[in-house]
Amino acid sequence: GVGFVLVARASGLGEDDDSHHRILGGDASVLLINIAFCLTSAGMIAFFVNLFSLPLILGYLLGGVLVGPIGLDIVHSQDEIAELSNLGLVFLLFMIGLELDVSELLKMGKVVIVTGMFQFPLCAAIMTGTFMGLE
Repeated sequence: GVGFVLVARASGLGEDDDSHHRILGGDASVLLINIAFCLTSAGMIAFFVNLFSLPLILGYLLGGVLVGPIGLDIVHSQDEIAELSNLGLVFLLFMIGLELDVSELLKMGKVVIVTGMFQFPLCAAIMTGTFMGLE
């Protein structure tokens, strides 16, 4: 069923001028549709990749290729891809925040805290110097 919907959506099967009208509200947002197709294709491909005992990251990458402009062209433009990638980064940082234990960080000592406090300013200064030197 889901595979058929992916192929039908990519090929434009069943699209008329009158088919996009719903009784209540409008059509679902493009971002929500893209998220649904991306998660579904990534899950399906990851399942089959797991059957062959390959790393799941390969399934996720192939799922992205499947819905992207190279594959079925469900996610069309660079802007749509950027929206999805930003949302993915937000979820990744949220999951890291859920797993972070401040008491364990404090047990590691001053070295970790001082290193963490100086990491961003030092990296920013190095990158700023590098890019100013390239101009």
